[in-house]
Amino acid sequence: MAAESGTIARRRRGRGRERKVRAVWPGLPGGAYRPLSEADVVRIHRTALDVLERIGMASPVPVLRERALAKGCRVDETGRLLFPRALVEDVIAASPREFVLYGRDPSHDIEVAGRRVHFDAGGESILTLDFASGRYRPSTLVDLYDFARLAETLENVHTFSKVVVATDVADALAKDVSEAYACISGTTKHIGLGFDAAAHVDAVAEMGALIAGGEARFAARPFVSGGGCPVVSPLAYGADNSEVCLASVRLGAPVSVVIAPQAGATAPAALAGTLVQTVAETIAALMLVALVAPGHPVFFGPWPFVSDLRTGAFSGGGGEEAVLNAAAAQIAQFYGLPSSVGAGMTDSKVPDAQAGFEKGLTVALAALAGANSVSETAGMMASLLGC
Repeated sequence: MAAESGTIARRRRGRGRERKVRAVWPGLPGGAYRPLSEADVVRIHRTALDVLERIGMASPVPVLRERALAKGCRVDETGRLLFPRALVEDVIAASPREFVLYGRDPSHDIEVAGRRVHFDAGGESILTLDFASGRYRPSTLVDLYDFARLAETLENVHTFSKVVVATDVADALAKDVSEAYACISGTTKHIGLGFDAAAHVDAVAEMGALIAGGEARFAARPFVSGGGCPVVSPLAYGADNSEVCLASVRLGAPVSVVIAPQAGATAPAALAGTLVQTVAETIAALMLVALVAPGHPVFFGPWPFVSDLRTGAFSGGGGEEAVLNAAAAQIAQFYGLPSSVGAGMTDSKVPDAQAGFEKGLTVALAALAGANSVSETAGMMASLLGC
């Protein structure tokens, strides 16, 4: 740890020299924009804890149910897992406050702590905008590799999560392993992965060890991480994604939990209600990892989404989306937890003025609010359907 700290200290000094000539650098502090008052934050926090204690979560996976009951949780007559307020507060207080996201190249290591802001390319869209034809087509494994290569060259994209799904690989295991290989081949920055099944994580961990030069080297600097969406809104665990999040612990890197209820669809149309539900479900995801793998770092990911109430469609580029995710980042700071939120999810189908305005608005507010990782920022179009 001392050697690692020395390395990071030298890197900071090097970045300090860069700052004399650069206007922007990784880890600029946010937090100046605070859409919620202190009283608002406390009220949302208390209401979210009430939700977990009185309504709870449906369909906990067996290992979580067992560990939770041993810690004083209870199951009501409908089978919902209820979390005592004191236990939730204890878990939040004990959760790691900072960690390093390692790149395959150490120059891309990211220190996640406080209000340091970094930008991530992610999205997992199923379509790619083909510049040769000007039309969308199903995304491929080669597209993912090309986007990873592009992210490698963009100095203000600090980490890379797969932006497209390889729809040309039918077998689920082959797809997960091939997508991981394409990302690792394309960029030396830290990579966030998703998995179709928990059983696929070990194959990627084995590949990471081979690339790193051994299991010990990969364990010391895990340059890929996993996670997912372990909650099916409203207020239920999803079995498959819960298992994926728990299996991702074996990669050794922080587990990313992404919770995205949609106002007007899977969450209340009132934005305050959506924020309460989002916070409650994100805490429930934190409880999943913390109770089964105590002490393992977690990326706290409240990603509230918004429906266009005229059509029911997801509206990723709207002002409501910008304010909600900034508020979510503010609440994560209230807990002192490393946070990720979504931004840059324009509703425009092409890179035009609308796309620029919506990306600029949503990304800027999330960054100014101090989210540690602002994801979906690069390339996402058509409300996350295309890249």
